[in-house]
Amino acid sequence: MPWTKPKYGRRPFYSCPYDDQGRCPRPDHCVLAEQGEADESNLVVRHYRRRKCGPTHPLLVLFCVVHKVSFTVYPLGFTPFSRTTHIGEQGSIRAAMDKSLGITWPEQANPNSPTRKSENRWIRAWGRILGLSSEVEASQFHLAATQLGIPTLELVHEARAGPTLAGWAQSITKTTGSISLSFATFCTRGTKLGFWGPPSFGSIG
Repeated sequence: MPWTKPKYGRRPFYSCPYDDQGRCPRPDHCVLAEQGEADESNLVVRHYRRRKCGPTHPLLVLFCVVHKVSFTVYPLGFTPFSRTTHIGEQGSIRAAMDKSLGITWPEQANPNSPTRKSENRWIRAWGRILGLSSEVEASQFHLAATQLGIPTLELVHEARAGPTLAGWAQSITKTTGSISLSFATFCTRGTKLGFWGPPSFGSIG
């Protein structure tokens, strides 16, 4: 599955905005806390973790003394193990946008550009997120359409526009261009598909 590692793929995660100095508001609950349960005093700062790719600043890592678990606070727009944001023209959706224009990413990796393998993987993942992929069962079209806020028949029509990667890319670009897809909805769809665990969100108050 894209964006996941088998051992940690379905762990809950926390996401909130960081400011220009790489600081973020401290979460008031653990990712394993029950809904409505909040106690900031249970969270201890472990360290700030640098990543080789993805966010350009260190990420806050907290430890919960109640649940005995550590978790990373990801910048808004990122999911666990992702190398880029997902929403917006510079996010992973760019794979579908480029493919629909006939732009193929390089075969070999370089510091400034992802590879063709990443392009194809992200297109397949977005196809499943939006319910456009042939890997999505027909019975799931209505659920996907409801969560995305688009008519089921419209989604089915776009799903049939494939089944090539180029066809999916065009359908993905058209569908995302006609709806206002929030990061929260994107994450909810990914959780349903098993790409990652349930998300929690914070905001700058």
